[in-house]
Amino acid sequence: DALPIWQELRYALRSWYSHAKFNFKIVIVGDKPEWITNVQHIPHTLVRDGQPGEILRGSVSKITKFLNHLNPNDNFIMTYDDVFLLKDTSFAEIGLPKALFDMTTKIPLRNNTWRKHLWRSYDAVRANNCHGYNFETHLPRVFNAAFLSKIIKDYNIGEKQLLLTTVYFNELFKGSSLKPIILSKNDKWKAGFYGQNDEYSFSKNVEIEKVCADKHFLNFNDEGFSPEIQQFLEKKFPKPSIYEK
Repeated sequence: DALPIWQELRYALRSWYSHAKFNFKIVIVGDKPEWITNVQHIPHTLVRDGQPGEILRGSVSKITKFLNHLNPNDNFIMTYDDVFLLKDTSFAEIGLPKALFDMTTKIPLRNNTWRKHLWRSYDAVRANNCHGYNFETHLPRVFNAAFLSKIIKDYNIGEKQLLLTTVYFNELFKGSSLKPIILSKNDKWKAGFYGQNDEYSFSKNVEIEKVCADKHFLNFNDEGFSPEIQQFLEKKFPKPSIYEK
């Protein structure tokens, strides 16, 4: 079973309060539980139309509403309630662009909705002279407000059902000799638990504390969640943050 409702967000906020080593404020877009305080809240209701790409379009509308509250030159971090900081982390470290893999080396798989979004995004950026990396890392990312707004508009991200992060960062690297960091389970960045043991995911059977000891971030999905992960979060972040009433 997953954590009780809002508990992921509780521990995520505690992790940022403990380990984000720069000045920041929290902005929550969408639903906000009553126990949260000291944050800016931008309400947003997802439109349920039952059409293909509903969730992705809802996400884009949420981001667009947030961008309306920013100045064009603002840089900001986008993160989620299932991303946890595990050690002291700087803004620069979060801002280093990280990718899962170079998509030009992979055979396209379009056998589920998410993979269709991913490879549709690849086709779009390749058509616009970008290289083609998969930037769907489930990590915090730094975006520039003006450039993100331009990407959403130029690519018509929501209606064409493209993955915003992959399009944004491929455009960021276009024409550059620089390359993103390609994540590895053996590097310092992420402990990911997604219900299997492969090149991107740790098995549920590993020692959670040992895996997380040298990582900056923890992320998991419902398939990868375990009682051991819950116990790890409770032990690592026992004290309430300033975001809890």
